[in-house]
Parts: sequence; C-alpha cells; structure tokens
Amino acid sequence: MTKSPLPRRVALLSSGPPISLKVLYCLQRLGIATDLIDIGAPSPARHSRYRRGYVRIPMPSAEQTGSQDAFAEVLDTYIRQRGIEGVVGGDISSTGVLHSVRDRLRGIRVFPTSAMNVLDLLDDKWRFQQFMVGHGIPCPRAVLLESLDQWEAAAESIGYPLIVKPLFGESGHGIVLMRDPGALYSHLRSGTRYAGLPLILQAFAPGTDADVSVLALDGRVVCHVVQAREAGCTLRFVDHPPALEVAERIVAAVGYTGVANIDIRIDERSDGVSVLECNPRFWYTLQASLWRGLNFVEAGFRLAAEEAPDCRAPTDGAYHLHGCLLRRVLWNPVAWRSIGLYNLKGLYQALSDPLPFLRS
Repeated sequence: MTKSPLPRRVALLSSGPPISLKVLYCLQRLGIATDLIDIGAPSPARHSRYRRGYVRIPMPSAEQTGSQDAFAEVLDTYIRQRGIEGVVGGDISSTGVLHSVRDRLRGIRVFPTSAMNVLDLLDDKWRFQQFMVGHGIPCPRAVLLESLDQWEAAAESIGYPLIVKPLFGESGHGIVLMRDPGALYSHLRSGTRYAGLPLILQAFAPGTDADVSVLALDGRVVCHVVQAREAGCTLRFVDHPPALEVAERIVAAVGYTGVANIDIRIDERSDGVSVLECNPRFWYTLQASLWRGLNFVEAGFRLAAEEAPDCRAPTDGAYHLHGCLLRRVLWNPVAWRSIGLYNLKGLYQALSDPLPFLRS
C-alpha cells in the first residue's frame, strides 16, 4: 500500500516553552516548511532559521464567551491563506487548545491529541501519583505537603533520602534530593521559586534513570522508545519489556492519544520499574530518537492519515546530549568510538541554528 505524502507545510502551535524548537527540528528533518504560531508567551523557536512563517494568535480565554470560536476562525483563516496542510501542538497547553478546535480545521491533518482534562491529569504530579496508586502502577510512596507545620511528620512517613518536587514543572526543575531533615527544612524555608507549597515528598527510588517515550492512539501504544540515562547526559537505547508494559498500562487506563514521555527508575537488581512522573507532550531529548531513526512527528502525522507508521524502535547505541558532547566527549579521543554519525548530525542541526539559544 502506497503511503500518502506528508503535509508539505505545517503549523506548529506553541504557548512559549522551548520544547517547540525540538518539534521544529523533527519537521525540518522531514523537509516540511513550518509556520510557528505563538498562542501564549513568545517561543524561542521564533528565532529559528528553520521556521518559514510566524504569527501570534492569542489562545482562547476560558472566561470569555465566544473566545474559542474566534480563535478557531482566525487560526483556520491563517492556515488557508498560508497553504498549511497539517497542525501540531508543541507543548501541553497548545496541544489542549488544538484538541478543542481540531474539528473546525477542515481538511487539515491534525496531529493526534488528547483533551485538556486528560493532559492535566497526567501533568499534575500529585494527581498522577494518586492515579498510579489507584490503578496499581508501581511508583514510590509520596505525600502532599500543604503546610509547613506538617513537614516533619510528612517526611518521617516517607523516610530519608527523599525527593521534594513541585506539582508542575519540566526538565527536572525544582526536583531536589534531601538526605536529612536539616536539608529539607532549609529548602522549605528558602523562599526560592520551587520551595513554595504545596510540594510533593516522594520516596527516593534507587536504580537507573530512564524514560519511555510513546505515541498512542485511543489507549494503545503505537510507537515507543526506551532510553536509559548514563553519567547524567548520555542516553542509551534499550529493549526493556517491563518499561513498555507499564507505559501501556498508563496509556490504556486513560485512553490516551498523542505523545508522552514517562520518567521511570529501573532497579538493577530486579529489573523492576518504578514510575516517577508523566509528561503528556513532546520531550526535550526528542532529537535522540529522531537521529537514531524514529521520528515521532512523522509517525504522528502518518497516524493522523490512518496509516501505520514505521515504529521500529532503536534498541542499541547511545546519544550524547549536546552539552555533554561538547564539554566531555569531543575532547576525549578515547570516547570518540562511542559517537555515532547520527549523533554528530544532531549536534550540527542545533549548532547551525544558534539564534534561539542566543536570544532566549
């Protein structure tokens, strides 16, 4: 069966986070012309040499009657004027907005999405913790700290070492390991951005940091890749059935559609998996699987055309994150043998597009 062509021009919606730049790189790799549409705070991707068009269309307001209709009309008009054939959301907010107006974008290939209430459930770390407990998903014990008067009792119920983290966040921001009561008390009294209540206190799960990235449709995982983190900044592709199995359980339980990245810990002794959190969006290491052969953006647009995407997951090799590659590996001749050509191509793609990093 001959596959239909991919969209020649795509609108990438962004509400501000730099993750949209990673999606833009996946589109550029496919040779797709991309218009960036900022619907919230300006995205660093607007400075990219890889975007063709740019416009700001404020996202609809939940309080303003008719706001969603007006947004959909402006978006649809822009899409038709620019000859756009596909639309994708680059982050959680823009994906939720896209889902709410997708039926009003006539004849456009819309990247698979879930409704905002599903995205909120998975994104809110405390609600997701309760969801996991309720569905028997293996996860560390955790409590919600809502008052400073409770901190000692809450911490004692978990035990040290423990993890303290905010209810929302990305890229590990605000997630801190506490080894004793003194460190936790100082953090809670620091007044810093991520020390404000409520906070989650979570038992520390020993093991290897890893993640399962998925593309799903109606509660079924269609594509996936498992990446184990080494030395903090190197991702190793692995075949790990228990990690995939736990991702499938989460996706099925919420009937999820779209992309998601699930943070896990793998116990080296038992090979068991413990789920830490879920990000119902594209992820910051998206380029790793892109240059290793699995382009999740392409797979999603194939799925939107009711085609079976090529989902052969990489299960070997490593991808050094760009900062690691520049600081450590390139200056260590012994490590050169671990650098694949695909890794250098990914680095070149980022280095040849410096303005988003310099201007943000």
